[in-house]
Amino acid sequence: SIIYFNNFRQCRVIYKTMYALCEIQELAYQRDCDRSQGNVLHFYLKCLEFSIGYTAIFSQLPESLSPRKIFGAPYHAIVSHMPTMYRYISLKSIAAEAEERQFNTLRYIALLKENIWN
Repeated sequence: SIIYFNNFRQCRVIYKTMYALCEIQELAYQRDCDRSQGNVLHFYLKCLEFSIGYTAIFSQLPESLSPRKIFGAPYHAIVSHMPTMYRYISLKSIAAEAEERQFNTLRYIALLKENIWN
């Protein structure tokens, strides 16, 4: 479906929210040696900016969408947990560990299937 924006201000809020999300992603995947206290503060501020913009964009929900769908786990993870986790550990390493766990699960399933057919 096509979404029509009422005015320039609404487009600007959407642009700033998406830009904040891009900066969050850029900071989350930067090298460990590039992380600093300034970047941690920048990360917190970008998450706050994203939260304010996201809330403004989805303040009036259509009946087909519930607040739980819009403000669910991904939104909560970005706004609440990512800044604190970024402060203590590299988010790049967390993503690698999560992929490793998924790979181990898939490998285990493949081994089980292989043992069943043999």
